Amino acid sequence: MQLIPKEVNDFKAGGGEVVFIGNDDYEFYFRKPNKADISKMVDSVRGEKRNLSSIMDSTVRQAMIYPSPLEYDEILKEKPGLYAALYNKLYEDVGITESFLSKKI
Repeated sequence: MQLIPKEVNDFKAGGGEVVFIGNDDYEFYFRKPNKADISKMVDSVRGEKRNLSSIMDSTVRQAMIYPSPLEYDEILKEKPGLYAALYNKLYEDVGITESFLSKKI
């Protein structure tokens, strides 16, 4: 992992929680989604005329601290489906994909 980008340190200095998602090739920093973010995202899926992929991409972009939007666009040219993996991981970390056992009793 590289040095933490200035944008991330500035955000943290303001009291924000940061989520790091990365691998050997990429490093992304996001503000941790809160209940309002999750509600907005769920309402978007339910009520808007946009397709799910555009909702996922815009949700990732709204939470992203680093890299910059232009750098992110360049990454998507090489890996156009990356937004879906980032979306899933970002929201997995706040419990939206939590697994539970259910059974009839």
